[in-house]
Amino acid sequence: MNAVYCTPIDLIGYANKARLLSQIASADYGQVPEAQEVLDYFATGIASPDKAVSLQQVKDRVEQVITSSASEINGLLALCGDITIPVSTLTTINMDMAMARLFETLGDDSQIKRQADRWVAWFDKIATGKIPVNKPAITIPEPSTGAETAGSDLVFS
Repeated sequence: MNAVYCTPIDLIGYANKARLLSQIASADYGQVPEAQEVLDYFATGIASPDKAVSLQQVKDRVEQVITSSASEINGLLALCGDITIPVSTLTTINMDMAMARLFETLGDDSQIKRQADRWVAWFDKIATGKIPVNKPAITIPEPSTGAETAGSDLVFS
């Protein structure tokens, strides 16, 4: 299974991450594009000559972390057996995990990393049966109208 659950456009539109991605560009690649330049480049592939290389490197990195995160999700899904998870949930998970990979230099206490870790823990709970997924509902028997005993009949004298 080689499914990818989000696109670079999804990722930068997710909670307005274009601004964060422009910060990645400044930290990793030198040129600091504006958030709108990031959005425009991801949508059209067109950039000013002075920022084209930086924006292409950012886009390449975003595509790589999306693919890596999706591969991790697919591996976790394989451990969970035959389950159905809504595509919208998988898209959110892919975006959260990709953001954590983009900002991997953040400390272990970063909110972005904690969210990605929560998703991994969630899959672990599904895989280990702590969260029942796609299981038939448990039926509770109707209460009986009288008391029942197991054993011999009682005789009163």
